[in-house]
Amino acid sequence: MTIREKFSMHVAGYKGFNVAHRGRRVEQQARWTLDEIGEFFAEYVIAVYQNQHHRGLHLHGFPALHVSPNEAYAMALGSAGYVDCPRDPNLYYELLPIADNGRVINPYGVELNYLVYDAPVLYQFRRAKSPYDNGLWPIRYDPRNLLHAYFHNPRDNTWHTLGWTQALSDLQPFTDITLREAKRLVELRGGEPKDKEYQEQIAEALRDLQNRIDAPETWTKSDRKRHTRDRHRADAQAQDEARSAPAAPAPPPRPVPPAAKPTVPALHAVPDLSCEDDDFNPHAVQPAEVWSPRTSQEG
Repeated sequence: MTIREKFSMHVAGYKGFNVAHRGRRVEQQARWTLDEIGEFFAEYVIAVYQNQHHRGLHLHGFPALHVSPNEAYAMALGSAGYVDCPRDPNLYYELLPIADNGRVINPYGVELNYLVYDAPVLYQFRRAKSPYDNGLWPIRYDPRNLLHAYFHNPRDNTWHTLGWTQALSDLQPFTDITLREAKRLVELRGGEPKDKEYQEQIAEALRDLQNRIDAPETWTKSDRKRHTRDRHRADAQAQDEARSAPAAPAPPPRPVPPAAKPTVPALHAVPDLSCEDDDFNPHAVQPAEVWSPRTSQEG
């Protein structure tokens, strides 16, 4: 009741808790993402709710004196004190899901969702058994950004970022849902996971999804949802990772391959001896010095 009357009803685009309470032309009003609604609600709790006096909160010995949650917290802090509990800087990596039960570190890297990830730190663990019970290495990943995976080095207790080997320099972070859509497009084109070019086909499909040539106004509802979801989830992932200790960076992604230009074979191979600058005199060019071992020894 409190949240609905003092927060939800004042958010643009509120539809009410049933059809009878739905506003007029709600679909034409502002629509927010879940992350934005979460930020609005957090601001409401801090700025409004926490500063309101409640009948359920009162000062001990003064039952008629109602206090706010912030005032009750201040009183409890003054009487009980404050204990500083530092947060583990590696908590972000430790809470990430592990790929199945673990992975084998192959000479070419580790596989995750038919994608291969690699980093220089894996060279010393190729084909080696892990110290864990199943002998596999726990490779962690964030479903909100599958451009990277994460590996914990048990020898020096450090975290390392594994990069997708087929990632290009202009490829944006993508989620697990977008990866499934890219795989679906590849399968429609006849691609299969057993193909050698499967990863390259996925990279190309991801680029097609992320770099659409048509205007955003022509996107379908699914396209808009996917674009907005990936952007907000990638931003949230970047914020969570920034709050933790930085892991060793992954190798830089491959540069974007240049677009192939069509070549037309010439009927007659005639050397082009023309010069754009008519004032250029090739006889005026000074030849470079040639190194001679005999001259070097005499000097």
